[in-house]
Amino acid sequence: MPDLRDAFDELEKIYAQPPALPCVSCGTCCVTPHLTLVEFAYQLDSLLTLLSPEEISALMDAPMPEAEHLPGNYLCKLQNAENKCLSHPGRSLSCRLEGLPLMDLLANRITPICPHITDQDVASDVTAELISQWQDRLSALNAGFHTVMEEPYWLESLNLECWWAVALDPKITQPFFLQIRQHLADTFDLSLFAPHYVDTTDLSRKLNLIDAFFAANEQKNPDKAFKLIRQVMHDFPRTGTYYRREAQEYFKLMKQIIKSRGK
Repeated sequence: MPDLRDAFDELEKIYAQPPALPCVSCGTCCVTPHLTLVEFAYQLDSLLTLLSPEEISALMDAPMPEAEHLPGNYLCKLQNAENKCLSHPGRSLSCRLEGLPLMDLLANRITPICPHITDQDVASDVTAELISQWQDRLSALNAGFHTVMEEPYWLESLNLECWWAVALDPKITQPFFLQIRQHLADTFDLSLFAPHYVDTTDLSRKLNLIDAFFAANEQKNPDKAFKLIRQVMHDFPRTGTYYRREAQEYFKLMKQIIKSRGK
């Protein structure tokens, strides 16, 4: 089984691509981030290096505050009282891209996430194509550890709280995710984190509904499948989406189900 740490050199090369941004530590963008498996491993490595066992316990025990400016989202667990990141060297690509004005357009946001950084503050050679290339390199790196964007889970990345669930939640029993959990357990001692884990996302129930959806689809029961996929899409705001394309895949499935119901 490949070691997750073997991917860190390539990950650091990807992380070196985005330009440095004049962050003022306002904390506006510090909503629980989306990251891939390799990035979660890199962040775990950073936490275990930077924090003492007592600090890790306090981190895991801290309540999850709501992001008032983005309803349905938590503020990042790694943000401290001074709006500093406790794992700044290990932060994800999504964190490193926040503040780029271009990201407001690519993410189809109603309002800019960063009120302080403008186009004039950022190198003009950062394009949508470049950002897509960085994300594709990241996906390819993770393909060495799990299938990427394939049925039934279309996993590319998860938000940070969902990765804690994959690593530590005993209610998640799907073989696909158990293999990922084994990758993490083989690489890190998770015993510092496990006693303090509290489920904040209900990811296990979402995964069970995804399994039930595919079973209903195979049984050619479109009414049941349609009901299940609506639940998957709308009932779990704390899971976010699996980064760029999960929601698109669900939408395609819903259109297929609607079409089959019309026959």
